[in-house]
Amino acid sequence: MTQKILVIDESGEIGDQVRPMANRMNGSWELIFTGKEEVIQKAFQVKPDYILFDASFHGRGVFEALKALRKDDRTEDIPVIILFNDHEKDVIRKYMEVGISDFLIKPLNVNELTMRLESLRKKKEYIDELSR
Repeated sequence: MTQKILVIDESGEIGDQVRPMANRMNGSWELIFTGKEEVIQKAFQVKPDYILFDASFHGRGVFEALKALRKDDRTEDIPVIILFNDHEKDVIRKYMEVGISDFLIKPLNVNELTMRLESLRKKKEYIDELSR
């Protein structure tokens, strides 16, 4: 089954790094790119399995978008991974309190991201199995 990952990447930097990762997964991951202004509508439209947010442009837009995703029944349970710059470590707690699933510090280590996504996938499968 293909896992859809909604990637919010204003600079294009993250997309350049995660495209090869998705290609190595033999089609099991589909990357969908959008900007932070469209993330809510895009999440409703494509119903992603995961959201990968580059918080380098965090400002008010990313935090407000995350809060809106968590308040809506259609998106509240979608795992969100946020990428932070090293100097942004002081804001991680704020994002954790709003409900991110995980975070990584840039520069992005694609192998670490792959492991985190796989871990979230297994966790979701386990929860789904328990819900049956």
